[in-house]
Amino acid sequence: MDRKNYQILKLLVAAKRIFAISRDIALPLLITYYLLLTTYCLYAKGIATNCGEISFTDLQIGKSYSMKQIVYQPYILTNKNDVPITVHLSVKIPTKSECKNGYEPLPDVSWIELEGEKNVMLLPYQKIEKDIKITIPKNKKLRGSRFQFYINSETSAGRNIGIGIDSRFLITVERKKTWLQKIFR
Repeated sequence: MDRKNYQILKLLVAAKRIFAISRDIALPLLITYYLLLTTYCLYAKGIATNCGEISFTDLQIGKSYSMKQIVYQPYILTNKNDVPITVHLSVKIPTKSECKNGYEPLPDVSWIELEGEKNVMLLPYQKIEKDIKITIPKNKKLRGSRFQFYINSETSAGRNIGIGIDSRFLITVERKKTWLQKIFR
């Protein structure tokens, strides 16, 4: 019997004597105690964003839009920790059941472009800004359509617990132009 197993057995016998409990109860308690003392400390990595849900309405077919131009602010991601973290940004298309009522999953991820690097190292309490560009293809069948996608920001796990945020984006493509809109546009 090696030294580690001998120490565990000694602790088990001591726990049984001290607490006058059966082996069936003492063993799970001892295992829990052992795991708590010997594993690495876990801490949550906090990240935050300025975007919970953003809605873009009346986007024209065949045109590209910048989030900075439409809502006058970029996508901001903040490290809320006192340690550096690496965050991976990606466009995520939801399933039909995840979509908000009246919206469909975005047909193609290529409609969305994230500015700059997708893997970003954030120093403690650092903020970064990213522009998100949306391009609506030139297809008249898209008129009046409503689509949903997510920008997913997630930390790499490493020895700690990885966390992520899904920011929901809603797109409404312009409807068919009325005769008045055709005259005044």
